[in-house]
Order: sequence, then C-alpha cells, then structure tokens
Amino acid sequence: MANCKTAVSILQEHCARQGMTPIYNTISQEGLSHQPKFTINCTAGQTVGTGEGVSKKSAKQAAAEAVLQQWEVEIPKLDSVKAETVDPPNPVGQLQELVTFLGWRRPEYDEIEETGPPHDRSFVIGVTVGKFKEQGTDKSKRLAKRTAAKAMLEKIKALPPDTDPGIEPGTTKSKKKQAADAPAAKATGCSLQFAVGQNIDRLRNNPLNFPDAQSCQILQLIAVEQNFATRYIDLPEPGPNNQYQCLVELQTSPLAVCHGTGQRLDSAHATAARNALYYIKMMAQKPPDALIVPTDIKDEFEPPSHKNPVQMLNEMTVTPLDFSMVDKSGPPHEPVYVMSIQLDGQIFTAEGKKKKEAKEAIARKALLTVFGIKSPDNDGLLYARTRPTPSVLYSTWSAQKALICANLIQNLIEAKLREVTLNDGQHRYLKYKVLAGIVQSDGEAVESLKVVCLATGTKCPLAEEPHTKGTIIHDCHAEVIARRCLKRYLMEQLLEYQKNPRSSVFDGGISGILQLKEGIRFHLYISCPPCGDASSFIKEERNMGHNDVHPGRGARGILRAKIKQGESTIPLTGKATAAPERLFTMTCSDKVASWNVLGIQGALLSHLIAPVYLSSVVLGMQYHPDHLPRALYGRLTDLPDLPRGYKLNKPLMVGTSRPSQCPFGASPVAKAPNFSINWIIDLDNIEVIKTDKGLKEDGSSSRVSQEKLFSTYMVIMNKFPSSKGQTTGGSIKQSPQRGSSSKKDKQGKGNVSKEKPQQNFKVGNTYREVKEKAEAYQECKKILKATFLSEGLGRWLERPKECDNFSIVPDQ
Repeated sequence: MANCKTAVSILQEHCARQGMTPIYNTISQEGLSHQPKFTINCTAGQTVGTGEGVSKKSAKQAAAEAVLQQWEVEIPKLDSVKAETVDPPNPVGQLQELVTFLGWRRPEYDEIEETGPPHDRSFVIGVTVGKFKEQGTDKSKRLAKRTAAKAMLEKIKALPPDTDPGIEPGTTKSKKKQAADAPAAKATGCSLQFAVGQNIDRLRNNPLNFPDAQSCQILQLIAVEQNFATRYIDLPEPGPNNQYQCLVELQTSPLAVCHGTGQRLDSAHATAARNALYYIKMMAQKPPDALIVPTDIKDEFEPPSHKNPVQMLNEMTVTPLDFSMVDKSGPPHEPVYVMSIQLDGQIFTAEGKKKKEAKEAIARKALLTVFGIKSPDNDGLLYARTRPTPSVLYSTWSAQKALICANLIQNLIEAKLREVTLNDGQHRYLKYKVLAGIVQSDGEAVESLKVVCLATGTKCPLAEEPHTKGTIIHDCHAEVIARRCLKRYLMEQLLEYQKNPRSSVFDGGISGILQLKEGIRFHLYISCPPCGDASSFIKEERNMGHNDVHPGRGARGILRAKIKQGESTIPLTGKATAAPERLFTMTCSDKVASWNVLGIQGALLSHLIAPVYLSSVVLGMQYHPDHLPRALYGRLTDLPDLPRGYKLNKPLMVGTSRPSQCPFGASPVAKAPNFSINWIIDLDNIEVIKTDKGLKEDGSSSRVSQEKLFSTYMVIMNKFPSSKGQTTGGSIKQSPQRGSSSKKDKQGKGNVSKEKPQQNFKVGNTYREVKEKAEAYQECKKILKATFLSEGLGRWLERPKECDNFSIVPDQ
C-alpha cells in the first residue's frame, strides 16, 4: 500500500503514544504579499524544531520534520501524495510592487485583440507604464495579462537606475485622470527656502482656508511657478476605515512626499495636495524679521473657510481632542459654559453661551498659539511654532526656525534613504520600523546641512556565548548603528586630515588633540523615541496632553536593558537585574544619555580628538517635552565635576511637524524586518546586517563592527606624525584631572588637557587595553555609572570583559 503519511501526522502519532500533543507557533511572516515566507516553531515535550516555507502548511511540515529528525525517526517518502507545489509568483502583482517602489505611475492594461474560433480563442493584452509598452498573447485574458506583465517586468529590470518613465508624446488621458494627475512642470530640484513668486507669496502670507477640492489646482499653480514636478501615486492597499490612499511627490530639494486619504480617490488626492501645501508653506517661510503679515493682500484663490476651528485643530493634532467642561453658570434661559483643553503643555480656556461656541473659541486660541495658524476669526502671525527644549548653542534660535530645521533634517534623511536604496536597486531594504541618521551642519546656514550616515533596525542578535573576536554587532537598533557609522566617518575624516587638513572637519588643537572646526555640528534624527526611558511612558499618556502627569514616580529615569526575542525593555533595579530574558545591552535612551556625557566619538577616538557632542536631537513622531529631555540628560543634572574636556551636554530637542512615515504607506507599527542597513557618506553603497546574527549576509563582519573600527583606528595611528616609526601608533595621554563644565565649552573644546603626546601602545595590545588607556574617558565613564547608581536609577550593565579581548595586527 502506498504511503500517504506526512511528517505532521507521523509526529502526531509518536506524541500520542507518549501522552503529549505537539504545539505549533507562527514566529514570523516576511516577504512580499505575493511571495511570503513563514517561520513556524514546533514544540513536542522538550524538543523544539523550526521550519520555514512559502505557506504555513509547508512551514508546519518542515517544523515537524525538524522534530522527527532530532528524535531520529525515519520519515518515509510520499508515494501517492505529491509534495506541495507552489504557484509561480504572479507577474501582475510583481509589476505593481515594482512600479510602486520606483514611484512610477501604475500599469494600465488594455484589450487589444481577440481572434480565433469560439473553442480556441486567442487574446492580446497590452500594458503601459509611462512611455513603455508591452503585449502578451494567450488563450485567456488572465494569462495574456500575466504574459504582458512579465514582459514589462523584464524590460524595466533591464533599464538603467536613473531612467525617466516619462509619458509618450501624444498620449492622451481622460479629463478625470488629467485632473487627478495634474500635469507637472519639469523637475529641477529647486529649493523652497525663501522662494519668491506671486502664488507662493499668497500661500506664505495667508491661511489655508480654501476647500479641499481646490488643493490640487493650487498645488499645480505653485509647482509651475517654482519649476518643480508633482506626481500622484495611488496606493493599492486601503487605509484606515477602508479609505483610498495616495502619495504626492514634490521633486524639490530635498525631495518630499506627502500622504492623503479619502472616501474617494479624488478626495485622497486633494488631501495629499493640502498636506503638500502645508509643507510648502512651512518650508517657504521668510526669516523671522520678515514675518509681518501684509494687510493689503487680497487672495484670489482663497474663498471663505468651510471648516470650523475645532475641525482645523483636530487635523493638526496627532491625538484626539479632549474638551472638558470646567463650569456652568447663569440662568437656565441664558447659560454660560466654561470649557477647557490641554494641548502642547498649555491649558486653554474659553466660555460661550453654548458648548460649541466655547470649544470654537478655545480652538482659535490653540491654533494661533501652538501652530501659528489663523482660523477665519483669528489675526496674527502665520508661521508654525513648536516648543523645543532650551539649548546653549541654539539660544538665539526662534521656535519657528527650530521647527523648520527639524523638518528639513527629517526630509533629508528620508530622501537619502530612498536615494541609496532605490538607485542601487535594493528595493526590499526600503522597509524599516525605526530610521535614524546624523546630519552635519557648518554654521547657521541651512544650506550646509548634509546627511553623513543613516541606519535602520530594531533588533539584537541572540548570542549564547560571549563573542571574543569583535566581529558581531550586539545591538542593531538604528540609533546605535548610526552612531557607529558616525565614528567610522570621523575616522575617515582623520585620514583626510592627514592628506589635506582643509577638506577635513578637524582642526589642529592643543598638544596633538584635534577638535572640530568652528561651526561644525552634528544632529541626530530618530523616527520615533529611543527605546527605554524616553518611550516607556508615552503610551499611557496618549490621552492626557503633553505634560508628564506623574513626574515623581520612581519608575521615571530608571536604567533599562533590552530583552531577548523582543523589542521591549526591562528595568535594572531590584531583582530584575538577574532576569534571564534580559541582554547585556542597555536601552537606546540610556546610551544616548551616556553620549551626552562621554561624547559620541567613543574611547578609541578620544586618544586623538576632543569630545564630540550632539547639537540637536530630532524626533519624527511622539515627541514629548518632558520624557525626552529627562531620559537624555535630565536625570544626570547632579553629575559631579568631570575630567577636563567633558561636560553634561544638553542638545536642542524638537519634534517634526508631521509624523515619520514609512515609505509608500507602510505601517510604522508593522513587524520589524530581520535586517539592518547602514550607509556612510563617501563609502557609497549600503551595507546589510542580519539582525539575528549581527553579521553581514555573507557571514563576514560589518564595516562598523568593533573589529573593523579597531583596524581602521590602527591604520590612523600608523599614519599620524606622532606615531611615526611605531607599529601600532601612539596615544595622547589625557589627564583625568577634574574641572568645571563651563557653558563656554563648545563640543568639549574649552578645556582640553595639555599633556604631551606619549607613545604607550605595544604590538598585540587588545581592544580593551587600548580603550582603558584613554584615562580621562574611562574616569568620566566611572562617574557616569556611579551617578546612576547613587541616584537609585540602577546599575549599568557591562558585557563580559572577554568580549573585548581581541587584537588586530596593523597593516604595515
């Protein structure tokens, strides 16, 4: 008799004999919708097996086989039952995915010809993508459509990365399609900063109180005037409440993409266009001294508003409005209601004969005070405002300029991510849950902003044994990888300084210690609050306004560690320090806080350069004016005197005016991918790290691993004049003498030790030994840990010392 038992049925029989039941759990689901990949765990007693497959059924079979193989049970081959076959990928879906990633117009299919007798018909289907056309022929319309899509896929994949899809000359569209897509001007990558023109002046100086239906027309008028292209991209997946979704791309400098939803496709286009106009209005603001609103301007395209102030305010806020009635007075025939609302840390109160009137009065005040937007009955300045934390370096910045720069930094990072992934054909790596990057500025001019590195990721590899070669990256969270990338960038700048000091960011300092040139600053962008203390209390206060309603609770400020197989954290106080699920990895909030004391350059580079501090931290969403400053520096305000050159840095902290959006409508709360990418300026291509291993896809170490950074450092030490003639380079011995952290210090330059250079490295020194020789840095680190402990915030975790016991033989 032919065998027809599968691995699942065989395992079920063996478990039944032993009195137990196998348990199957779905671990992950990855890949595109038409080509998924499932991972399933099977637990039978003490045995665990894992299987993968393109369907849950095949993954379940593979997991059962893994358990049976551990039990050494023979799995007979199937005789009468064919192994599960998988349908080939649908080329129609693949083409739709590809053009969406590329930002091209969606494919259009047309029936060209139908021939043959009734019992043997032949269909010809054509597909058009921009100026490209292909045809497919088969015995049914569905198969012909697939053939055409397959041919178009092959054509697009063979095109150069910078191909313009364009529109074939003479191509016509219906009037409805023309109105939706709004013919675009030729893209020139123009900057909206201080743009001039009749239409953009009207937008800049007047509120956006016209009907949504006019948004596309007004956007097109501005696009033609400013000579940039606009392109609408309809998303195939429905949005919240099953609404249509679309994106509008503004081919400005930097590139911008705005999102819109609606019950109809044209209303989704209108919403996206209105959001784009909000963005243009903010980016095109004049300098603060020129923000006086002209009173003699009559706008021809702004009819009276059709939205009341409460509706306008609700659109501008992330969380739902929560009005509360404070008081009710007056006789029954003429009552007076007093309403109140808390918004952006401020309480707004107003009264009216009806609750509706009081709410509208509150909304008018909030629109003008918080957002600087004029409702139909408001008068005042017309620029957006925010409430950033104070900063010594940016004490002269207005709130409006801080918000503009924050939005510009966000757009630069997101545009760079699209550029380095799409241009290299790495579409699958555009997916992320957390994005971080570091932007460099030179002086106060926003034109000097440039992205020096970026990274994505939210996971940590599971290492059972301490790794002692420095090749594995133990923390693949985006902000941590971005900081590693910045250290690599600083090392490259040190090499550049040796060749051509003028083109480097460094300048000669005292006794061989280099420092950043005057005006060079670094700005950290994170798409959401860093894990740990900065984000742990935001969810519980989503409906309670922006202030911390329980600032005195003991859980505030506590050190936390990342846990295994998850993106959560665990406090490091009491018995929790011995929890088996926690890793020897501190949360990102704790790490960024340490950078505000030790600098972002690390122990190795502190031998050569003065401490480098972040000038600002920009959040793409969920910015909280209490939690973020407390987590990143507020809990360290009682630090004792630090070694010379070090200080408690208090960077500017500001949230952007729009939430960070994953590309092309992807949900920011979706399951995190199992890879982390990083990009560094002048090193061109992106690098992909598998987060479950902490290594590259080919099993080699990353360019930002401890091993590679240590190797690059040794090359630098060999090339610097102070290390000439030595095989491993020299060190600047920093004095651990303590001194006051004066506000006059900028980037730790004000009080650098004046000790003479001293050659104190030997061939074969381990990574840990070289780090420990940075005496001032290590002294500062001890003070940081002791402060956390003395304040009752927990003990800083350290990985086993053997993890750093590796050495590098420098290149001669």
